[in-house]
Amino acid sequence: MPKPKNGRLTTKQEEFCRQYLVDLNGTQAAIRAGYSPKTARQIADENLSKPDIQTKIIELRKDRQARTEITGDIVLKRFDRIASFRLTDILDFDGNFVTYKPISEWTEAALEAVTAIKRSPDGTIEVKVSSKQVAQDSLAKSLGLYSDFNTAIGHLIQFGMIATQNEAGLYRIEDKKYQHDC
Repeated sequence: MPKPKNGRLTTKQEEFCRQYLVDLNGTQAAIRAGYSPKTARQIADENLSKPDIQTKIIELRKDRQARTEITGDIVLKRFDRIASFRLTDILDFDGNFVTYKPISEWTEAALEAVTAIKRSPDGTIEVKVSSKQVAQDSLAKSLGLYSDFNTAIGHLIQFGMIATQNEAGLYRIEDKKYQHDC
């Protein structure tokens, strides 16, 4: 593989960076950039570990964010609306009857969560909504609630350990069976 000149990326590396932003799939980005499918995974791993390529990907992400004006905050707010969607945002329950509210009365959460509305030949209406679980998981990951550390603490607690956190944020881990009250 040709080495970059003067710290610059090769044409294929530049294309790899652009293609990586399509779906964040390194192997497919390598193939689309013109690398051999046989070695694409290895090339992707190598490319993604190179500081110059990491820097270029960050630069391209910033450019895309500026162009689209879509920030992480906007995405998180959309996930939050989907996660907070309730059926009562679109339905009225009146005794034995359930009716759809006019769309003009739907909440922001409903407008964000509903992905399709279809009326069948028999007149029934089918409404499809985004997955609340996916939205909640995405929020939790973005907020660091699913970090490896938090997962480890959760496992320790699950297996009978006691995890306490002091004011400084440090954890003390103790085994319940060795703890005594005096």
